[in-house]
Amino acid sequence: MRFGAQAEAFLKLVRSARDRDFPPLREGVQKTAFLVLPWMQTAVPWYSLALALLYRARGLAVEIVFVDTDPPNPAESAGQIPIIERVLVALQKRLPFTRLSAVSPVELSALDIAEIARITELNKIAYLHRAGTADVGAVDNMRAELTRNLRQLHPLFANDRYDHWVVPGGIYGVSGLCVYCGKLNDRRVATYDSGPGAVSVGVRGVAAYCADIAAIFEPECARYVDSHRVEAVALAKKEFELRRLARDRYGYSAHPYEAAPDMEKCDVLFPLNILDDAAGLAGFRYFTSAENWLMETVAYLLAQTNAHVVLREHPGARHVTWSDETCQHVMAAFPGEPRLRFVSCREKVSTYRLLEAARLVLPYSSTVGVEAAIIGKQVIPENAAYYSGLGFVQKSVSKADYFSRIGAALRDPQSLSGEQIEKAWLCYYFGQVVGFVDSVFTPVPKDFESWSRWSFQRLLQETPARVTVDAMSTATPVCRLQSALQFNPPATPPPRKRFRLDFWR
Repeated sequence: MRFGAQAEAFLKLVRSARDRDFPPLREGVQKTAFLVLPWMQTAVPWYSLALALLYRARGLAVEIVFVDTDPPNPAESAGQIPIIERVLVALQKRLPFTRLSAVSPVELSALDIAEIARITELNKIAYLHRAGTADVGAVDNMRAELTRNLRQLHPLFANDRYDHWVVPGGIYGVSGLCVYCGKLNDRRVATYDSGPGAVSVGVRGVAAYCADIAAIFEPECARYVDSHRVEAVALAKKEFELRRLARDRYGYSAHPYEAAPDMEKCDVLFPLNILDDAAGLAGFRYFTSAENWLMETVAYLLAQTNAHVVLREHPGARHVTWSDETCQHVMAAFPGEPRLRFVSCREKVSTYRLLEAARLVLPYSSTVGVEAAIIGKQVIPENAAYYSGLGFVQKSVSKADYFSRIGAALRDPQSLSGEQIEKAWLCYYFGQVVGFVDSVFTPVPKDFESWSRWSFQRLLQETPARVTVDAMSTATPVCRLQSALQFNPPATPPPRKRFRLDFWR
């Protein structure tokens, strides 16, 4: 469905709304800002506007911040801007909007300039390389557009006009600047990320970083977690077994455990993220990049230990159309090294076989780090991953400490306690069983073709849509809300569809 046809389909859905679907605005409630902009040829603008209408249907005041300036990504289509504007004009009675171009710009600080450089680099890795447009001109243009956008975003965050923002992504283009501005001005920024059939929500920050999973273990949720401990662990074990069998609903596992041969030698396992996917972008604490991290850590292991090292490419990389050569560069740096092996996403090797053989697991931020702790392995993540502070993995405080812990773990391995393993199971439950909102209501174009045919009344009644809005509007982790539904299900729960998450985000 072309973008113009998407606009017409969305307007048809909106026209099915009735005046009584939108109660009077609640008194004393600040507005919520929804960022609307073109997004990688997807239905993200219509999904954001649908969320805004669902907020408004609860009597909450909303305002659209429309990014009507040229997209910083050259692969993006500026031709979508007038189509979005036409829809906004049609909706402005219920959803007033502010054009970003109409905001008076302010001067930027040295901190701002540094942030623009950081966001530009992340976007270069994730989007320009992927689209084959990462030349000097494209990068310079991206930096210039982001500079202009930040100058106009600052005034919108610097006052008390909005209680919180709802933003797609949190890294791509202007969305990353919103997360930055939110931190500077103590304004909450909720984000969403998506693949076909599922949405992840971050009520405070980048959804792909899964910080809300760690929040479920904070004191205010302690009683709830404790009261459902037994059921949660049982459901986590069921999900873990499905993944070992390569029968999980997200299709994360490439091959079943039984189908792969035993790995003879794997002392240290690097379970890699998709390195240009949102979850794998930013967050390096002691290294400048994924390649730098792998080069230095592999060199240390080969020089200072007798360990056999395996680099395991993320199985999901088999679905993407672009290629990342990081691991090839690492292997080329150690030619003919018999203690180093690279397992590609297409090899018929189960990650769980590797995990079982390993003595030490060194993830960046992969959920395999949680799975490793579940089966009692020592885990030392490099990234400040969502599980790094939960007590079942080792959290280093410097590069020297990182390497020191690696050496100590191989020389004198320490067993995890039963309490640590149980907490890893709970983390796995809240992250992998109830951490995603399973629904056709997503911004993925194929899903949009389905839900754009609904009436607005059906959208109001959809449980996944309600959960998403509940989480964003109240700053409640979505895993907390979904676990409550699971332990106290509605009379006729909707069927769960089998799908895989995509990695275009």
